[in-house]
Amino acid sequence: FPDDPSLPGTVKPNQVYAHTEDELWTMSVKTYQLDFVAFFDWPPEGTLYRLTDVAIDRYGVLYGVSTKVLLTCHPQTGACHKVGDLPDGFNALTLVPRGVIDPERDVLVGISGGGGWYRLDQQGQSFTATLLGEYGDPYTSSGDAYSIRDVGTYATVNKTGEIDDYLVEVDPSDGHVLREIAQIKGYRNLYGLAGWTNRAMAFDEGGDVIILDTVAGEVVKVVTSTPKKWWGAGVKTILD
Repeated sequence: FPDDPSLPGTVKPNQVYAHTEDELWTMSVKTYQLDFVAFFDWPPEGTLYRLTDVAIDRYGVLYGVSTKVLLTCHPQTGACHKVGDLPDGFNALTLVPRGVIDPERDVLVGISGGGGWYRLDQQGQSFTATLLGEYGDPYTSSGDAYSIRDVGTYATVNKTGEIDDYLVEVDPSDGHVLREIAQIKGYRNLYGLAGWTNRAMAFDEGGDVIILDTVAGEVVKVVTSTPKKWWGAGVKTILD
């Protein structure tokens, strides 16, 4: 954004970001307080956007995916700008810290509904998608993943034959599931996931926000039940 130094904006410290299809929220990693930020302000192209997930790089830039379009969204105003077209639809988005897939930079990864782990690289006004791997049988994507340097890479997944969602740890280089962390009983639409040290924050389409201990492998508590339909969440690839 060479013509506007206020863009694309950066996230606030000690916060994870969550969203519905048209609202952006923050949650404090210390108090778990949820605060409304803004309604998304879509690019003036006449397109009806619906944000399915967000991801945040090490610098605090917030990216969003809507159907087959990648956007940046200002984390204080909600103003979104189109970055480029995607070759396919992805129901989850994350950034993998530099030094894992690429030695020089964080890498944008799109996750398909079937659990495919795709590296996204921009070429002009569009992106190419390179399949790095997948969650692997019996897992498919429930809706989100996050990756933090020196913390780990985690995802919410569906498991064949099970009703409940699972929190799993995955290999960030190719997405395959390393181990199950917890079965999250009573929840099957955990479309948003972010984390901080040994805590994962899961946001359910039914409105609940759940805190999980990634070491003990258990639900710590349900923070709140909201009337919101949570669709995604994100956190920086390095902690503040």
